[in-house]
Amino acid sequence: MAAIAAGDDAFAAPANADPVSASGRQPHIRGLTPRAADPRGPVRVYASRPMSQIDELDEYDAELELRLKREYADVFPLFRYCVLTQEATYLCNRLERQYEPQAAYPFFHVVMEDVWVWDKNRPTRIIPRVEIHTTQDITVEVLRADDEPVA
Repeated sequence: MAAIAAGDDAFAAPANADPVSASGRQPHIRGLTPRAADPRGPVRVYASRPMSQIDELDEYDAELELRLKREYADVFPLFRYCVLTQEATYLCNRLERQYEPQAAYPFFHVVMEDVWVWDKNRPTRIIPRVEIHTTQDITVEVLRADDEPVA
């Protein structure tokens, strides 16, 4: 390999050096330790570091979200309607809707009974009755007909 400074051999790499590394050692990639003659390649080595409070909160939040998704999958077949608003998602068996047109905006009044609400921070998600008064969009999905039995 040619010298870095012209005419100065003090900065020249050794003759047996790898072109990637001037020190003659294997190049080091952070988190990887080379393994000699192993067809599987390098071994990943992780340095243990203490978890910060933010990491613990993120882990706790992810666990709550996973539990909520599993519970949703379990209770979904039990309900007749799915009501989506900007604030929340509800599953319910009884639904009353009223649309009241106003001069400047639409006004919706929705009454639900036997309700499951998507909210990971609630201690209980089953609510006997929910009333929503809003000017926002509301989507109502009919999950099964009135005469269909619960799956």
